[in-house]
Amino acid sequence: MSPRTEHMTFRPGYETAVHNLVVKLVGELTLYQDTALSRTVEIVEQTETSLVVICESKMLLDGSDDLPAIGLKSEVYVETWTIRLTWPSRDECEALSQDFEWEMVQQKDSGLTWDDPAISDDLVQEAIERLWEPDVADNLIEWFGDSSKVQWDLYPARLRPFLQSCLEKHGGTGATNA
Repeated sequence: MSPRTEHMTFRPGYETAVHNLVVKLVGELTLYQDTALSRTVEIVEQTETSLVVICESKMLLDGSDDLPAIGLKSEVYVETWTIRLTWPSRDECEALSQDFEWEMVQQKDSGLTWDDPAISDDLVQEAIERLWEPDVADNLIEWFGDSSKVQWDLYPARLRPFLQSCLEKHGGTGATNA
């Protein structure tokens, strides 16, 4: 719980239910187009019939990569939405009924580099688990011509051990084993 919500008390499970409701809403609004690595939801304001929440999503955006040969962008995209949810009655707000209206209060987009401490090791691990190691090895060799010519300084420090491991394990021959 953040300092902003210390004074608010919620029934057991309410914050989790709000989280699930907001994650579903955000997914529907974005048509589930981007890969969310993490999504946090924080209640920052509450009235009898409304909630204001901040939803922060750290995502891998689809499309071309700007880190050569590995299919990742150099930044994790961070989207922060402040959303007001309003229900017709107190009972419906407490029950988190599906009969609510939403209003975008604020939207902020930014990016965090892979080496930024705000990106957790778990998030980095989740991102690299989405990559297929033999393809990564093959793509690196194809891009640089030889595994000994990979320009490691083009890659964030936190991704280098994974990339080096791909080359050590698969030696750039994974595509023929697919």
